[in-house]
Order: sequence, then C-alpha cells, then structure tokens
Amino acid sequence: MRRLLLLFVTVLSALSASAMKLTVDSVLRLGLPVVVVETVGGEEPTADVVYPPEGCIGTGIKNATKVPGRVVVLSAEGDTIFDSGDYVAKKSGMTVKHRGNSSSTVDKKAFKIKLQKKGDMLGRGSTYADKDWALLKNDWCNLNTLVSLELCRLIGQPWTPAMKYVNLVFNGDYRGLYMLSETVERNKDCRINVGKDGYVIESDPYWWNEDLSFDGVIDQYFYKFTFKYPDPEDITDAQLAYIKSAVADMENSILDGTYEKTIEVESFVNWLLIHDILGTSDSAGSNRFLTKKDSTASSLFLMGPAWDFDTEFNKDYRDNFARVHNEFYYQYLFASSNRAFANAYVDRWNSVKDSVLAAMHDYLENYRASDEATALEKSWTADDARWGLGWARNFGSTVSENIDSIEGWFSNREAVLDSLIAATTNGIEELNLRHDTGDGRTYNLMGQEVAPDTKGVVIRHGRKYVNR
Repeated sequence: MRRLLLLFVTVLSALSASAMKLTVDSVLRLGLPVVVVETVGGEEPTADVVYPPEGCIGTGIKNATKVPGRVVVLSAEGDTIFDSGDYVAKKSGMTVKHRGNSSSTVDKKAFKIKLQKKGDMLGRGSTYADKDWALLKNDWCNLNTLVSLELCRLIGQPWTPAMKYVNLVFNGDYRGLYMLSETVERNKDCRINVGKDGYVIESDPYWWNEDLSFDGVIDQYFYKFTFKYPDPEDITDAQLAYIKSAVADMENSILDGTYEKTIEVESFVNWLLIHDILGTSDSAGSNRFLTKKDSTASSLFLMGPAWDFDTEFNKDYRDNFARVHNEFYYQYLFASSNRAFANAYVDRWNSVKDSVLAAMHDYLENYRASDEATALEKSWTADDARWGLGWARNFGSTVSENIDSIEGWFSNREAVLDSLIAATTNGIEELNLRHDTGDGRTYNLMGQEVAPDTKGVVIRHGRKYVNR
C-alpha cells in the first residue's frame, strides 16, 4: 500500500493524498487494470459537435482540443504497467483528446492518447511501442469486441489490434469502463506493415468531416476514401494522384473480373468471413480499411484490419449473412464471372469452420472462469452507476449470460452459413437458370425477388445487371 500511495501522490498531485487513495484504490478493487490520467491544470479536452451536409450521413466532432498531461496504467494488483511521465513536449507525457464520431457526441467520451515518446501502454515491452492509443467506450457492456478480436486472430488477420479492459480515472474522477486499445496506424514493427511509400485508406462515411478525401470509380453512395496513412497534411499532389489512380485500377478490375492482379483475395475473403460469422449489422460502421504496402505495381490491395464491433451477434442477421456481404466490393466479387473469389470464400469457410468454432467455444469457457470475467461484471455495475445507462441488462445481467448468448450464436452459425453458402455461392449460372422466368422480374443474388430499381447487382431475364 505504501508503494501505491507514493505512486498516487506523484500521479495525481493536484489532489490530497487521502482523496487520491480513496479514488484510485477503490477503483482498483473492481479488479481490472486502471488508467489514471492527469492533465496539466486539470484541463478537460473539448470538441464541437458537427452535423453532416445534405446528402451525407453521421454526426461527428470538430476542433477537438489536445490537452497535455500524464498517463499511468496500473495492473489489477496495483503495479505500474506504464508511466508516460510528466508532460514535456516531444520528450515525455502525452496529449489527450476526444476521438470518434457519434461516440463522442454523448456524455461519456471516447479518448485518443498521443504519447510524446513511443511506449507500450499494454505493458508487453518495447517491441509494441507506439505513440497512438485509444480509450474506447464499452457502453454496451458486452463481450462483442473481446470475442470479435479473438475471432480475427483465429481467422488469420495479418494484424489485429490488442486491447485490454480498464477502468478510467480522469483528473480524479471515475469515468467508467473502457477498452485500452492499439489504434489503426502504420507501424511496420507491430501494427500495419506498410512502407513509407505505402498507404492505409478507409472507405469512410464521415469523409465530410475530414481534411482530405477522394472518390473511387464505383459509386459507394455515402462513402469516399480518407487517409490513415500518410497523414492528410503530409500527402503530396503526386501521392494523391497515385493512390487515386491505383484505386481506380483496382475497382475497374473488380468490375471486369481481373481483380486477382490488384487485390489479395485471401485478405478480402478473411475480412468478410469474420463479419459473416459475427453477423455484423452496421455496414457503415464496420470500418472498411484498405492497405497497400508500397507504390510498386506488384503491391496488391489488402482488406483490413477489421475494426469496430458494436453490432455483432445481431438477431436480425441470425439467419443471414452480415449486412456488408452484399455491399461494398463484395456484391461485384461474388457476381463476377471470375469465380476465384467465390471459390476462395467457400474453401476458406470449409477449412476453418470446425477448428475456429471449437476454439471460440474453448476461449469463451476459459474466459467465463477467469478472474477478469468476475472483475468485468463488477465494472459493468460501476459504469452503470456512473453514467446511468443500464445497458448491460440488454445483453444479460452477467458475463456468464452474455457468454451463453454468444455460444448459442456460434453453435447455430455453422448450419446457417453452410445453408446460405450453398444457396448463393455455388455459381451465378445456377441462379440465372433458376430465375430466368422470362417475365422481367428482378432478383438479388440470394434468389429473392426485389424491386427493379434495387441498388447493386441484380438478375433479370437470366442476366446480371448493376443498378446504381
């Protein structure tokens, strides 16, 4: 306790020693790691809420202030996992600001932390050092993100962000349950492995709130491409012209069936399969990242990483693919006369379904019995008390009930996807014959009759059309 008290005195110097002990020590008793943030002068970050222009979607923030300060991460036992030190520009400490779009327009904010010196806030060692970290909200009080990230690792994503459940104490105030997470950043050593002449871009519905964006060839309705790397302010005219041309070439290849020369099919398959297994319902929020390792002609576009798991295990998709399955590029990839993508999707599912679903069952049962599960349940209650949301009750009042629900989903998913795949990816030619009624009726790729002006790939008179 003496060691902890000395640490609290250092970290929260603006408060009295007794107040510090009460605040942080009581939060530690919840049983999870604790992130302690102290800003210079106790200043709170601010941001303005902004709304989309006509024809766009979403609500976002602008003019987010970066507040300097110090961040310390304590283990559940009270040991120091990470300490940024006091703020000294470009040497130590950190800045903190609001992050996200609609997630930061409500009372409980999400935060981005930028360290002045690279470090690993998750305490794994210098191999994982980076400046950029996120405190993601866990308003929904469920295991969606934890479970989804484990599935990403099992499916074989090139990089999956690491995260840890934490409780946050911000300037002496308990702010609730968060997920301390790596962010989607270029870092060839421990995050997205692209070169200095590479790119990380996003098909982004919030493009209207970014400094730089561009259109592709395929009409994505509310979406334009924005940049994760390079930073928009660093992009030259030549770089912008190159990536616009490369994206146009890639999209045209998807339309004409020559996509194997521009995309890494396996990465596109894995990303979609993750969301199909999870039953993601929010296609706009599923964060469609694309990476290109360098600017050479041989560098293919990769899909991913997968990110943002707010709408998994959605009951409306219990008996269907994820919403994105028939959106974005996937509607064209499945409809292409080049069956390479559809065949790879089926082969990948058949090769992983037994091992992955069994591994997820084991993972969930081990988690059910873990100390973290017990601590997480306590933290759900504490978060509810802090913010008055009570959302945990929508997903089961206990961690064990939430696990029961997820295991029920997975146990049903193999039969569902087997059935859907058999009906929709065995060959467009079969669908053409089945629905060539000669009466001009219009069908989607699942063989369901739809309105003639339905957007996307449709079948009419036994032929495929793209409605835009």
